[in-house]
Amino acid sequence: MARTVRRVVVLLAVFFGLVFLLFLVNQTVALAALAGQVQPVLGEVLPWVVVLLYGLLLAVPAFLLLRRPPPLVPRASAAPEEIARYVRRFGRRLRDSPYLAGRPIHSRADLQEGLGILDVEADHVARATASHVFVTSAISQHGSVEAIVVLIAQARMVFRIAGLYYVRPRLRELLHLCRGVVATGFLASELEELEVTHDAQPLLSSVLGAAAGAVPGLQLTAGLLVSALMKGSANAFMTLRLAMIAKAYCRAMSPPVPAAVRRAALEQARPLLGPVVREGAATVAGRVWQEARQAVGHTLAGLEQYIRSNGSGFADALRAWRRRPEY
Repeated sequence: MARTVRRVVVLLAVFFGLVFLLFLVNQTVALAALAGQVQPVLGEVLPWVVVLLYGLLLAVPAFLLLRRPPPLVPRASAAPEEIARYVRRFGRRLRDSPYLAGRPIHSRADLQEGLGILDVEADHVARATASHVFVTSAISQHGSVEAIVVLIAQARMVFRIAGLYYVRPRLRELLHLCRGVVATGFLASELEELEVTHDAQPLLSSVLGAAAGAVPGLQLTAGLLVSALMKGSANAFMTLRLAMIAKAYCRAMSPPVPAAVRRAALEQARPLLGPVVREGAATVAGRVWQEARQAVGHTLAGLEQYIRSNGSGFADALRAWRRRPEY
């Protein structure tokens, strides 16, 4: 499947490239013909000037990209000097991090200590994004809009984590990270989703148990609320797992193995899911019960107002019925 998609993408890129090239040649010839009508010499010189301008516009970006240092990506080579060079480059990059300001990074131990500090910050980013995704998924009534919002939130989270470790991430570093996260993170098995559902059920029961009984008549809506919260829990867990995968790729000292990264991300995301589900479920459930209380209160207030405004009519009708003649 991946090979087929790659071939389709390549063929489409070649097709649109040829179409753009033909359009460019056609416009250049038309410009030369227009210049030749004004001045024949200008019609002969202008095409070469335009071609030189095209080449310059292509050569400058290529030169700027090639002169940049190579991306900070671990290589498959296990040579000690290669690893030491990578550690030095990583350490120099982290010296510009605002979270590690003033910390010396001269050895691999210093680097690991600095990465530990960045891990804590990455966990904060992951929990904040997962909480946002949980609430959005739980209250959303439109699946397509929800999917777009969740995808945007997860993409922003991955870029923020990349900014923590890479400080100023480069294009090839972001491409390497996105390729690894997509290839590793979106291969969730149904067994993992069932395990997450099993882990989240006790948390949701503890949050919703007292709230559902606090307002009479709301037990019927608890099932729908639990279903919505379970959907939010699944999306929040997927967000946490993507964050752990991004963190593993950003801090790797050697080329990550996707299967190992996926298993480690699963174990690291589980402890973070509990607080996210507990806080998010309490927020959503509290809001639902509050809206329900307000709706019941508005209904009772309207009924009371109706009775007061029509009470005299009811009393007159009752007195007239009592005074009716008996036959």
